[in-house]
Amino acid sequence: MAAPTTSGTARGVAKARDIESMLPPELRLVDDPYAAAMAGWRMPRWLLRCSGHGLRQAISDALTCPGYVQLMVARTRLFDDEVVRACAPTAPGEARTPCTQLLILGAGFCTRGSRLPIPPHVSVYEVDQPSVQAAKRRLMAEAQRAARRSERAASASGRIVYLPLDLSEAALDAALRAHPGYDPAAPTVVTVEGLTQ
Repeated sequence: MAAPTTSGTARGVAKARDIESMLPPELRLVDDPYAAAMAGWRMPRWLLRCSGHGLRQAISDALTCPGYVQLMVARTRLFDDEVVRACAPTAPGEARTPCTQLLILGAGFCTRGSRLPIPPHVSVYEVDQPSVQAAKRRLMAEAQRAARRSERAASASGRIVYLPLDLSEAALDAALRAHPGYDPAAPTVVTVEGLTQ
C-alpha cells in the first residue's frame, strides 16, 4: 500500500486545533502552539487571525463539513483530559496505577506528547506511516522553534519516540518490543484517535 507523504486528515485535525488556539486563552478548549505549522494553511495565517472565529469555522466547514471544527476540538479535549488523568500521579487512597507510557497509534500530526502537562517520566511512542512521520518531524521542528519564541512550548518533546510503521503491513508488538525503552508490562495509555476517523 502506498503511503501518502502527508495526511489530509492529519492536516484537517491540525486546522481545527489551530482555529481553536486562535481564540482568547480563557475561551479555548484546546491550546496547541504547534497546530499552525501542522495545518498547512493555503492562505496567510494573519488573515485567519483577523477574520474572527465564526469566519474561521465557516472556512473550515466549507473545506470539510459543517461542525467539523467543533467535533475535532471536543474529541481532542476528551482525549487530552483522559491522557492527562491516566498519566497523573495518584491521589492518596486512589486505586489507580499511573501510566508510564503513552502509545499514540495513527499519530498523524498529533501534538499531545509535546503540549500536554504529563509527567516527565512518561515515555511517548508515536506510530504512523514512515512518510507521515517524516513530514511531521520536519513540521514539528519548525513549530517548536516558533513556539519557543512565543513561550508557549512545552518541554516534553525530547521524550517522544517515533515508530515509523504501516500497521497494515507490520506487527505493532514486534516494533514496540524492538525499541529498548518500551516496557510491555508497564501501565500504558493507548490512543487510537487517528485510526477511528
